[in-house]
Amino acid sequence: MPADVDVVTSDSPANRIAVVGALIELDGHLVVDDRLQLLTQRSMLPWQWSWKTVTSYGPVEMIVRFFDGVGYREHADAATGTLFTGRRVVRCHATEHLR
Repeated sequence: MPADVDVVTSDSPANRIAVVGALIELDGHLVVDDRLQLLTQRSMLPWQWSWKTVTSYGPVEMIVRFFDGVGYREHADAATGTLFTGRRVVRCHATEHLR
């Protein structure tokens, strides 16, 4: 079982608002120096790389850029789709630490 959920996201202005809003709705707290800080619309977030939050559903790591500098668009373009029953498609691309 994974210890957290990793979400790869674009850092577009509209997406920033949507991501922060969703995390606030989940009672999100930003992890800063091993302490929890209540997440608000005014929270300063490191959109250039990644950050961790704790929500009412568990820990979530928001990833904007990977260690090799690849971002959302490059990651999405390299992903391959897998069709599951029920016509659901999951797109995956291995990150550097999985290769």
